Order: sequence, then C-alpha cells, then structure tokens
Amino acid sequence: MRKHLVGIAVLTALCAAPAHAQKPLALELGGFGQFNLFDKNLDLDNSVTVGGRASLHLFKRLWAEGDIQYGKTDWAIPGGTTKSLTLRPWAARLVYAPKLAEKTSLLIGGGYQQSVYIGRTEQVTAQLASKNEYEDTFTGLIGLKQCLNEKWSLRGDIVGVYAPSPNQNSTSGTLDGTASNYGLRAGLGYMANGTCYTKPVPPPPPPPPPPPPPPPPPPPANVAPVLRISAPANGADFNGPVTFTASCTDQEDGNISSRVSWRSNRDGDLGTGASVTKTLTAGTHTVTATCADAQGQQVTQQVTITVNELLVRLNWVYFNFDQATLTRAGRDTLNRVIATLNEKTDWKVAVEGHTDPYGSDEYNQRLSERRASTVVNFLTTAGIAASRISQKGFGEQCLALDDDHTRPAKSRREHATNRRVEIWSVGERGASPNCRR
Repeated sequence: MRKHLVGIAVLTALCAAPAHAQKPLALELGGFGQFNLFDKNLDLDNSVTVGGRASLHLFKRLWAEGDIQYGKTDWAIPGGTTKSLTLRPWAARLVYAPKLAEKTSLLIGGGYQQSVYIGRTEQVTAQLASKNEYEDTFTGLIGLKQCLNEKWSLRGDIVGVYAPSPNQNSTSGTLDGTASNYGLRAGLGYMANGTCYTKPVPPPPPPPPPPPPPPPPPPPANVAPVLRISAPANGADFNGPVTFTASCTDQEDGNISSRVSWRSNRDGDLGTGASVTKTLTAGTHTVTATCADAQGQQVTQQVTITVNELLVRLNWVYFNFDQATLTRAGRDTLNRVIATLNEKTDWKVAVEGHTDPYGSDEYNQRLSERRASTVVNFLTTAGIAASRISQKGFGEQCLALDDDHTRPAKSRREHATNRRVEIWSVGERGASPNCRR
C-alpha cells in the first residue's frame, strides 16, 4: 500500500521549528551525486543518481533536511531481458551534527524516504501483478561536513535505506519481505542565510597600562647659554675657504665655546669648536651655529654667506700644426687632468679649442672644434661623465701669442703656443662665450 501521506506528515513535522530556535532560521541549499547499491533481491542494477538538498537549521547542531534525486537503472525481468526504470526518490530527515573541529562536523541522521521506481508497473510472469512504483522506507545516514569558508561546505555521506515491506518480489522468490539499499554520496552546500561555521572570537584587548607616576618636581630654572657669531659677517662673499668663529657662555657652565657645532644647509656638518675653517661649495649658504649647556638647553645663531665659484685652469693640451690628434705629451697631460677629476668628482670642466693664425677663419674655427672634440672623447673614454664636460671652439680668436694675422712674423714653431686646447674647472658656468684673459 502506498503511503504518500505518511511522508508528507514526516516532512511537515521535521520542518516545524521550535519556539526557541534561532531566528531567522538558517537555510542551506546543496547538490550531490550518489552511487546506489540496491538489494540484490530487487533485481536492480547499481546506478548513479544526482540530487538537490535543502536544510533548515533549527539549532546550532540540529537541522531538518529534505532531498530529491533523479537517475536511471535497469530492472531484470524473466527471460533474460531488462527494463529501464526512472529513479526519483525523495527523503526527509533530522540530522545531528556534533563538532569534530573548528570547520568539521560529524553527521548522524534519520527519517523517511519514499523510493520511487517509475516504470515498474507492468505485470511480469512469476511476479506480483501490482503497481509497485512507490515504496515507503526508513533512511539513515552518517557522514562528514567540512566548511570551506563561511558560506560553502563539502559533504560526504553513507546513506542506508530500509524497506520493511517492498512491493517487488524477487524473480527467485527469495525476498523475505524486507530490502536494504545503500548509497555513497558527495556534494557541496551553500548557506543562503547564516554561516557554515562561527569564526573564533578574538581575545579581548589587553587592559590599558597603568597611568604613569606623577613627574618629579621641576629642577630650578636653567638659564640658556649666550651664543654670538663673531665671523664671518652676515651677507659676506668668499672666493676660498671660510673661517667661522663664535663664542658661547653659560651662567652655570661658564665658557662652553668648544661645544659650538656648525652646519650648512648645503654642505651639512662643518665641525665643532669655537673656530672652524672650511672650503664650501659654490652658492649661498645658511650656516647655523648651535650651542647646548650641560642641561641640554641649546641656542642657535645663523649667518648667511655666498661662496663664489672658483675658475681654475687645469691645463693646456698642445697640437701639431694643422692637426687635431693628440701627441704623446698631450695624452700625458690629459691623464693628469683625469686623475684630478677623479679626485674632485663634483668638478665640471670646459674644454675650449684654439688655433694659430695660419689659414682662413672658417677653416680654423672647424679645426678648433675638432681639437676640442678630441679632448672630450679622450676624457669620456677614460670614464669622465659627459654631463661634467662642456666644449667650444674659438678658432684663432684667442691667440696666446698674438701676431699680424695677414703676415705672421713669428714662425710656425713659435706659434705652437696657440695650437692648444684649454681645460678649465668652471662649476656650473660651462664654456666661456668669449676669450679668457
């Protein structure tokens, strides 16, 4: 006898939430696949079904769930033939889920299942001629649930189904009025509302530290030192080293001029003492003198000075008549210049080419530029950065040994002084636009 109302009544009872359940009730949805092992006396081939599941969490560890499956199997009938049946069982059960770990729970459940075998209705010789598509059964499961995160979970179950009075007798006539089926099930679940597991509550913050003890009474008032810069004068200009002089006296410590420290806004620390002499980089410097007494009270004074760029002629490189190639002496001279530039890494140089008065102005201009380029190439090949070098050719405009340009009285040997490249340390100025005198 089919007992449809029995299953409906059980499902209704499982979904009825007690008054003290969590509000709102947590709803979990899921899907699964199941491998079914049928009682051999049912003459059904083992098969795979897929299904969906909905669970209503009544309490933290107890929920009611229902599922429905769909699949196909073959039914053996006399004569060695088979018939394809559609499987559509549905179940309702209660599940208890004791916690094994933070994200892992053991599942123990039981309830009602209606096993549905669509197509098992035809009369078959040596079998009961009754409609036997539906069987009312008891179902139980044991499984594990692993939360992947707060919403998703992975679940595996072993499901058992017990039919106390199956509608289908076996063809062999050995069925004793009961049948036991089993299933291996695996699937995913999703919490539509609520969470799969509760994150551990972080420990409370440590208590605030006790208030600090009251400060000791202040010492007697300390008189600040008196600092005076006696040199250089504010706004002074310099072309070389600068000497800074100051005095510092303190009511408690006496003369503490040796503690005066000096610092430039451009060059950094300059030293300590009543008098300090330094060679500063070109530009405007704000120099601060600082003096502190034994109690740590300090005073400062400032002076602003300007240091002019030094124009230094590093060397002259001489060339043969009408040539722009370096002589051995020229290379030796440039090697000394390179050594100087490697020591003075902040120096920039101007390379300025010149000629004697022989030849046209246009030719000599090009020759002077070639001579300057030869020197620049030698310097850069030796590792001097091109950004540190500027160059210019002056032709015969800047004769070191002057003469009548149209009818030179001096010999070519005497005019060798004019066949030169001058190398100057120029700071940021670059090559001169005019002859240097």
